Amino acid sequence: NLVGGPHSKTSVGFNSYALWNNPNSTLGNVIEEGSFQYTFKGDRAAGEQAKKALLKLCSFKKWNADWMLERKFWTYYPVGYTIKPVAYGYDMLYDLLSESERAFVRTAIMEKGLKMFHRDMVEMNRMPSNQTNHIAVLAGGMGLAATAIYGDDPSNPNLEPYISGILTKTKTFIDRTYYEDGSYGEPKSGYMNMASRDMGELLPALERNFGVDYSTTTSFKDFYKYLIQASYSNGLMQDYGDGGGAKGSRVDIGGQIHSWWLVQRTKNPLLYSYVNPFWEAGKGGYLSYVWYRDDITPVSRETLPPSKFFSAQGMVMRSGWDDASMVLSTRVGPNANHYHYDQGSFQIMKNGETLLTDPAYGPLGYYANLEYLSYSVQAIAHNVMLVDHDPESQAPAHYDNGIKALTEWPRVQHLFNGKDADGIESELSSVYKGKLEKYSRTLLYTKTGPVFLFDEVKSKSPKGHVYDWLFHAPPGENNQTAISYDKGRMIIDRPNAKLTMDVVSPEIVASKIYDKSAGIGKSFYESFLTLSSKPNLNQVNFLSVILPESKPSSGAAPVTSKMEAPGWIGAKMVHSNGSDIGFFRTGTENGVAAGFTTDAKRFTASYDKSGALQKIYYEGSSISGNGLSLTVDVGTRGTVALVSTGIDAEIKSWKGCTVKMLVSGKPSSVLVG
Repeated sequence: NLVGGPHSKTSVGFNSYALWNNPNSTLGNVIEEGSFQYTFKGDRAAGEQAKKALLKLCSFKKWNADWMLERKFWTYYPVGYTIKPVAYGYDMLYDLLSESERAFVRTAIMEKGLKMFHRDMVEMNRMPSNQTNHIAVLAGGMGLAATAIYGDDPSNPNLEPYISGILTKTKTFIDRTYYEDGSYGEPKSGYMNMASRDMGELLPALERNFGVDYSTTTSFKDFYKYLIQASYSNGLMQDYGDGGGAKGSRVDIGGQIHSWWLVQRTKNPLLYSYVNPFWEAGKGGYLSYVWYRDDITPVSRETLPPSKFFSAQGMVMRSGWDDASMVLSTRVGPNANHYHYDQGSFQIMKNGETLLTDPAYGPLGYYANLEYLSYSVQAIAHNVMLVDHDPESQAPAHYDNGIKALTEWPRVQHLFNGKDADGIESELSSVYKGKLEKYSRTLLYTKTGPVFLFDEVKSKSPKGHVYDWLFHAPPGENNQTAISYDKGRMIIDRPNAKLTMDVVSPEIVASKIYDKSAGIGKSFYESFLTLSSKPNLNQVNFLSVILPESKPSSGAAPVTSKMEAPGWIGAKMVHSNGSDIGFFRTGTENGVAAGFTTDAKRFTASYDKSGALQKIYYEGSSISGNGLSLTVDVGTRGTVALVSTGIDAEIKSWKGCTVKMLVSGKPSSVLVG
């Protein structure tokens, strides 16, 4: 098929593309390794072998599969991988090539690479969202090849319009996909790393040869921010969409080409703390050798606040930076490549274990998984709410790709990330196919105790709906079901951690646990619990209290009770560290709730084992009770903690404000930061 002839055929069998592409990738490996050996070590024999492989690869009739070409896809992402070693070979074996051989390689690059890319990605503007790792792989390989032959073709020394097309597609991809805060327009593990690796090779070449700096002038340099926030020290992280999986995924920040380049280019001390151990272990090959530096003082991520909001993703909440800490991530924001219909979903890890999780694309991947479109990408496969038992309750949100008329996606309404509490409220109704007038999901995390989950739902139809709440878990020990449910209590039991969730409201009339198989005759891949409300509800509030714990646990099982007051719904959980209450406003009454008088929309309070108040979290302008009194002249969100040295308040406001706090005596000092 590569060389044509009577035995050429198009195969569509399982893994046929990888088999077809094997000669391309094998020759590419010989070219790349031999080129570096020749350039760095002066190994002439390796250079000659690489030259033979280079000329052989360039002699092939095509670098793209007939299956693609017959469907008018002139290029496909593996061609980016094929052309990259050709670029290395042309550049580093230049003095071993005759002028006719150089022209032969240039022709192959142009006809089988650059012209095909230009037709697909520039003239036809395929992949118009510009949010896909395929663009990065293609632009990376094509850009290196164009740079290698730039100026050598007497008929077109400036390689126009091809070089401008590559630069434009590259810049647009970066601008549409990378965010300054560390958000990224695809899953954050494999897909982002796949794209960033090729950018990590292309961007140095563009800057070195053309003075075009996309490394420090774009948000590419911020790729790592979500990864360090959401992972344990061993790289375990939970991802969304086609990333991750029931047991999470792992990210190796220090072992990535793009990390090495950005350390060399920007002296980023946070990235250096990951890269330096990798380098000092002698890993990374030629590019690590080229970019190595040891003149940076590393800075640990532990200098950062443990919780952070990401504009195109949601929030990462952590109890701390150690590997026993709880890590909770949320999903809310624009749609993107390889994403699922999972708005409002959230996942939880504790003590190095995934507890509340996401099955990603399933055990067989999206090509062989027969349930990929009917289950894996749909709302039912995520920790969300369904309407009318519809597994496809959510529609896709819009992409954030610069089209001003298409900007409809769920939005974060309020958030707080502090040292003593975290909170996020998201409005999700826009993806529920016109059925809901309102759907607000709130997660409040007390840091030292439980997470309060509160959903406020209102139907557009007076007839109302039935609602299902879903919770997914990985398998437990020995591939047994890890999830159980009885009398309002869900338990997820893993080898090193356990999650307890108590449902406070509404009345659950039906529940069922499903085990999803990993294939015929195989053990299951994940389980999920579905909790159903009464039918025909025009409005409903869902309140639950979630406590992740390390194993072995340090005390008795938690005890949860419902708490009510005029205009409020709340819950109290007593656990091994003390107790926590959470209240959510449901009416206009300003009734006293658990001894607190407040105009807040919601609040929590934490107590030690003796019942003494430790801290409160509130969203409003005033709260008083239990010996505390706080008034602010504008609406704020904040915490007030009683510490050994006095009172520690962390208050966030959209503008400057005046805070009045009543204390039982004149303070010795007041520090404002």
